[in-house]
Amino acid sequence: MRCHWPSYRTIAIGLICACTLVACNSDDDEVAMRYIECAELVADKDTRLDSLDCFTPKSKQILVGLMREESTSKGRIGALGTYRKLLSYDEVITPAEVYGSLAMLRTKKGRRQTTVYLERGEEDGKWRIDAIELIRFWSVLTSAAEDY
Repeated sequence: MRCHWPSYRTIAIGLICACTLVACNSDDDEVAMRYIECAELVADKDTRLDSLDCFTPKSKQILVGLMREESTSKGRIGALGTYRKLLSYDEVITPAEVYGSLAMLRTKKGRRQTTVYLERGEEDGKWRIDAIELIRFWSVLTSAAEDY
Protein backbone atom coordinates (compact mmCIF):
# COMPACT_ATOMS: atom_id res chain seq x y z
CA MET A 1 0.00 0.00 0.00
CA ARG A 2 1.37 3.36 -1.01
CA CYS A 3 0.78 6.50 1.02
CA HIS A 4 -0.25 9.53 -1.05
CA TRP A 5 0.67 12.93 0.24
CA PRO A 6 -1.79 15.74 -0.45
CA SER A 7 -0.92 17.96 -3.38
CA TYR A 8 0.27 21.52 -2.93
CA ARG A 9 -3.04 22.67 -4.33
CA THR A 10 -4.99 20.74 -1.67
CA ILE A 11 -2.75 22.12 1.07
CA ALA A 12 -3.17 25.69 -0.25
CA ILE A 13 -6.97 25.37 -0.38
CA GLY A 14 -6.98 23.93 3.15
CA LEU A 15 -4.85 26.81 4.45
CA ILE A 16 -7.09 29.40 2.80
CA CYS A 17 -10.20 27.81 4.34
CA ALA A 18 -8.58 27.62 7.77
CA CYS A 19 -7.45 31.26 7.61
CA THR A 20 -10.93 32.34 6.53
CA LEU A 21 -12.52 30.48 9.44
CA VAL A 22 -10.03 31.96 11.91
CA ALA A 23 -10.63 35.48 10.52
CA CYS A 24 -14.41 35.10 10.80
CA ASN A 25 -14.14 33.69 14.30
CA SER A 26 -11.85 36.49 15.39
CA ASP A 27 -14.40 39.07 14.19
CA ASP A 28 -17.12 37.32 16.24
CA ASP A 29 -14.89 37.25 19.30
CA GLU A 30 -13.74 40.83 18.71
CA VAL A 31 -17.34 42.09 18.66
CA ALA A 32 -18.18 40.34 21.94
CA MET A 33 -14.95 41.49 23.62
CA ARG A 34 -15.53 45.08 22.49
CA TYR A 35 -19.07 45.03 23.90
CA ILE A 36 -17.82 43.71 27.25
CA GLU A 37 -15.09 46.38 27.32
CA CYS A 38 -17.63 49.11 26.54
CA ALA A 39 -20.11 47.82 29.12
CA GLU A 40 -17.38 48.10 31.77
CA LEU A 41 -16.48 51.65 30.67
CA VAL A 42 -20.12 52.77 30.68
CA ALA A 43 -20.77 51.20 34.09
CA ASP A 44 -17.84 53.05 35.68
CA LYS A 45 -18.86 56.63 36.55
CA ASP A 46 -15.20 57.74 36.38
CA THR A 47 -14.86 56.74 32.71
CA ARG A 48 -18.09 58.31 31.45
CA LEU A 49 -16.42 60.57 28.90
CA ASP A 50 -14.04 57.81 27.76
CA SER A 51 -17.02 55.52 27.24
CA LEU A 52 -18.40 57.79 24.52
CA ASP A 53 -15.81 56.30 22.14
CA CYS A 54 -17.80 53.06 22.37
CA PHE A 55 -20.68 54.53 20.40
CA THR A 56 -21.19 55.37 16.73
CA PRO A 57 -20.72 59.05 15.78
CA LYS A 58 -24.51 59.68 15.58
CA SER A 59 -25.12 57.97 18.92
CA LYS A 60 -22.23 59.89 20.45
CA GLN A 61 -23.75 63.22 19.34
CA ILE A 62 -27.06 62.36 20.98
CA LEU A 63 -25.40 61.16 24.18
CA VAL A 64 -23.18 64.28 24.39
CA GLY A 65 -26.27 66.46 23.91
CA LEU A 66 -28.11 64.59 26.65
CA MET A 67 -25.12 64.89 28.97
CA ARG A 68 -24.99 68.62 28.29
CA GLU A 69 -28.71 68.97 29.04
CA GLU A 70 -28.32 66.94 32.21
CA SER A 71 -25.56 69.21 33.47
CA THR A 72 -27.43 72.45 32.64
CA SER A 73 -30.71 71.21 34.13
CA LYS A 74 -28.87 69.91 37.22
CA GLY A 75 -30.19 66.40 36.60
CA ARG A 76 -33.88 67.36 36.49
CA ILE A 77 -34.38 65.72 33.11
CA GLY A 78 -33.11 62.38 34.39
CA ALA A 79 -32.54 60.97 30.91
CA LEU A 80 -29.08 59.69 31.74
CA GLY A 81 -29.81 58.58 35.27
CA THR A 82 -29.41 54.99 34.14
CA TYR A 83 -26.59 55.58 31.65
CA ARG A 84 -24.33 53.36 33.74
CA LYS A 85 -26.83 50.51 33.29
CA LEU A 86 -27.33 51.09 29.56
CA LEU A 87 -25.11 48.18 28.50
CA SER A 88 -25.48 45.97 31.57
CA TYR A 89 -25.82 42.26 30.90
CA ASP A 90 -25.80 38.90 32.61
CA GLU A 91 -24.61 37.04 29.54
CA VAL A 92 -23.21 37.91 26.12
CA ILE A 93 -24.53 35.33 23.69
CA THR A 94 -21.85 34.40 21.18
CA PRO A 95 -21.06 34.20 18.36
CA ALA A 96 -21.97 37.62 17.02
CA GLU A 97 -23.35 37.80 13.51
CA VAL A 98 -20.91 39.84 11.41
CA TYR A 99 -21.84 41.23 8.01
CA GLY A 100 -18.86 43.20 6.75
CA SER A 101 -18.70 46.38 8.85
CA LEU A 102 -21.97 45.66 10.69
CA ALA A 103 -22.55 43.21 13.52
CA MET A 104 -25.42 41.95 15.64
CA LEU A 105 -24.76 40.70 19.15
CA ARG A 106 -27.31 39.30 21.55
CA THR A 107 -27.13 39.93 25.27
CA LYS A 108 -29.23 38.62 28.09
CA LYS A 109 -30.25 40.45 31.25
CA GLY A 110 -32.49 38.36 33.46
CA ARG A 111 -34.97 36.67 31.14
CA ARG A 112 -34.83 39.46 28.56
CA GLN A 113 -32.71 39.14 25.42
CA THR A 114 -31.57 42.27 23.59
CA THR A 115 -30.02 42.63 20.16
CA VAL A 116 -27.19 45.14 20.01
CA TYR A 117 -26.08 46.56 16.68
CA LEU A 118 -22.46 47.56 16.19
CA GLU A 119 -20.61 49.24 13.34
CA ARG A 120 -16.91 48.97 12.57
CA GLY A 121 -15.22 52.39 12.46
CA GLU A 122 -13.74 53.25 9.08
CA GLU A 123 -10.64 54.97 10.42
CA ASP A 124 -9.59 52.75 13.31
CA GLY A 125 -11.53 49.52 12.76
CA LYS A 126 -13.01 49.56 16.29
CA TRP A 127 -16.50 48.21 16.81
CA ARG A 128 -18.93 50.87 18.07
CA ILE A 129 -22.41 50.42 19.51
CA ASP A 130 -25.37 52.02 17.81
CA ALA A 131 -27.23 53.43 20.84
CA ILE A 132 -29.98 54.73 18.57
CA GLU A 133 -30.97 51.10 17.96
CA LEU A 134 -30.83 50.10 21.64
CA ILE A 135 -34.28 49.46 23.09
CA ARG A 136 -32.99 50.27 26.59
CA PHE A 137 -31.76 53.67 25.39
CA TRP A 138 -35.20 54.70 24.15
CA SER A 139 -37.04 53.25 27.15
CA VAL A 140 -34.87 55.41 29.44
CA LEU A 141 -35.60 58.52 27.35
CA THR A 142 -39.31 57.76 27.20
CA SER A 143 -39.63 57.36 30.96
CA ALA A 144 -37.56 60.53 31.51
CA ALA A 145 -39.86 62.47 29.18
CA GLU A 146 -42.95 61.17 30.96
CA ASP A 147 -41.55 62.11 34.34
CA TYR A 148 -40.44 65.58 33.24
